[in-house]
Amino acid sequence: MEKLVAVRGLGRWSVEMFTCFALKRMNVFSTGDLGVQRGMALYAGKNVAKLKGKGGKWKYMTEQEMLDVAEQFSPYRSLFMWYMWRVEDVDISFLQN
Repeated sequence: MEKLVAVRGLGRWSVEMFTCFALKRMNVFSTGDLGVQRGMALYAGKNVAKLKGKGGKWKYMTEQEMLDVAEQFSPYRSLFMWYMWRVEDVDISFLQN
């Protein structure tokens, strides 16, 4: 990871996505991905709609909080990350009744 990030134009997120999708690694988890951050916040029960309206630079959860939650899914954190991207599209309001 460090060698790829050292290449000009490649950042941590790009290398994580390459590792996950091109190399098919099952234990990759990107804390810098906004979709994953939103999914993690929903998974943790936070009000994402309220957080979206703040504007400026902010995060839904700290990196360490995200890593702590994702650790329980190791060695399949890539799958967990995929679910976190998709969880925002799922309407779970009917479960609250």
